[in-house]
Amino acid sequence: MAATTALVQPKTRQFEFLLRLKQSFFGQPEVWMVLAAFLVRLAVVGFLYPERLNPDRDHWRFAGETGRIARSIVQGRGFSSPLHADTGPTAWMTPVYPFLLACVFKVFGIYTKASAIFMLSLDSLFSALTCIPVFLIACIQFGKRTGFWAGWTWALFPYAIFFSADFIWVTTLTTLLLSLIFLAALRLEDAPSGAYWCGFGFLCGISALTDPIVLTVAPALGLWMCYRVQRQGLRWVRSAMGAAIVFAAVVSPWFARNYRTFHTVIPFRDNVGLELYTGNNGSTWHFAPGGFHPSDTDREWKEFQQVGETRYMDHTKQQALNISLSTRADLRGFPFAGRPTCGQASGVSALAIWPQNHSTRRISFYVQR
Repeated sequence: MAATTALVQPKTRQFEFLLRLKQSFFGQPEVWMVLAAFLVRLAVVGFLYPERLNPDRDHWRFAGETGRIARSIVQGRGFSSPLHADTGPTAWMTPVYPFLLACVFKVFGIYTKASAIFMLSLDSLFSALTCIPVFLIACIQFGKRTGFWAGWTWALFPYAIFFSADFIWVTTLTTLLLSLIFLAALRLEDAPSGAYWCGFGFLCGISALTDPIVLTVAPALGLWMCYRVQRQGLRWVRSAMGAAIVFAAVVSPWFARNYRTFHTVIPFRDNVGLELYTGNNGSTWHFAPGGFHPSDTDREWKEFQQVGETRYMDHTKQQALNISLSTRADLRGFPFAGRPTCGQASGVSALAIWPQNHSTRRISFYVQR
């Protein structure tokens, strides 16, 4: 009898532990948000993944430049060749997502159905996991009820579903990382320890190597938290310096690689001028209209091959600058067809602060409907 009781008690304790774990895990609303968001996105992936398998232009619709770089990595040619031929090393993209895609190609094959489904599912998972920081940020700032509705709004937001289930691109991972940066920044005020600040710097560094667009927000958040900590009379200088040093340590190998490869300073990516030129050349029916990009224009592609990536990017930067100078204080030559796209808005904003004649001029613009 005693032996039977001894056997039953461990099983009972194990059952109670599993029950408590189940209640604590599945009792959290964000868990259900993530599960629902992921399942909805996977269902959409089942309908949309064939679009990524289109063989036109050697599977260009399968991740575009990112797919090309990932293929080069798998084939042993390194981080190179973002377009249609072997054009040598590139700084077209930052390294994290192309290397992630290269790992998938290594396992499931280059431009295969399995790779497409896996990457779209992974992007969908990134998008679904974003429910957690969205929920927590809203809870911290506005209360649990608002957090509940914010999380579910993101889980079922049509654009979030579509972009994660249809495009193999860095967008969903960037969104997740940026929301985590925002959440981490909110905790800096209450976490004066240097280790937490260093963790914030590490997160910002990895995020910048994923997509440097996060740097339009992360430094401002860090400075704002420094101000908040100072208002409490707490020390923050060493912690902030630690975060900056860790950030620099994370991104500096990529900077060094670019300088060693191209013999010029390229902090993250070298295609800013091209994006400005492509998005702000007078054709505004699409955020990236055809006829101006080397991926779909023979004229541009031949120039890219002839002069190389660095000189080509310098040329497109000059073309973008010429557009800015020619339009002066009025961009009415860029009529937006209907609603302005995010690409047009960002391009115009960048041109609006471009130095002109060694001084920065404000450029107003009009939206024509």
